[in-house]
Amino acid sequence: MTSACFIGVVRFTKMVHTARAIMFKDASVMFSTLPPHGSAFRFALLALSFVVFLAGCTADGPRERQKKRAEMTERLSQIPTVDISSRLYSQALDLKAQNKCQEATPLFYQLSMRGDGFELAQYHLADCIFKAISQSATSTEWLDGLVWMRRAAEAGAPEAQGTLALIYATGPDGIRDLTEAAMWVTLFEKNPARKKPGFSSPISSTQLARINQALTSDARRAGEQRAENWKKILWPPVQGARPNAVAPRSEGGIQMLTPGDRPPRQ
Repeated sequence: MTSACFIGVVRFTKMVHTARAIMFKDASVMFSTLPPHGSAFRFALLALSFVVFLAGCTADGPRERQKKRAEMTERLSQIPTVDISSRLYSQALDLKAQNKCQEATPLFYQLSMRGDGFELAQYHLADCIFKAISQSATSTEWLDGLVWMRRAAEAGAPEAQGTLALIYATGPDGIRDLTEAAMWVTLFEKNPARKKPGFSSPISSTQLARINQALTSDARRAGEQRAENWKKILWPPVQGARPNAVAPRSEGGIQMLTPGDRPPRQ
């Protein structure tokens, strides 16, 4: 309660005491002209006014109200972002499910550029790029897709890890890397996120068998060692980065973290 309200309460208290004296002693000239029970009415009116006044005093002052408005504005400003992202992601998934990747790609790209927390959008963006462009170590667009897939995999998305294992095990010359394939298939198979509700494996049991058949014993050993030393990398969006047309790899290819941050060509 503010000091002004406290002073007001004191004054009101005095007024109530005066009213009580008037009601019970009937000695005031002020109320001599009131009809029967007039003093009682005046006391009841004062008491009601006091309750209303006290309620106003106990409410937040200007500073408190301003602070609460600022906090509410901040909370409300965050709701549309979350809501829009969810709706955008849902819309993109629906388009992709209808084999409309060309329309879904720019939506996935908007979400993917937000970085941490949008790994599945990055995975779906890469998958849409792969559906539109044939595998090629010389295609900048396809390598951009590989980069997005790698970002999602490095952040721990099992969908991307399984896809990378298949690409590095069975991809074209210049892309194929059995050690990389062994590392990613190991991470994929051990990823606890595969047990989460709604997980859908990006590779079939037949494709997983192809990966394992392609791996040599040396590649498997080296890949498993890399998997043991692997640490999650969360990609922070880089403003103004340009394409880097080099197939990303765990050894000597970490430049994959700063390649083409631009919308895929439609």
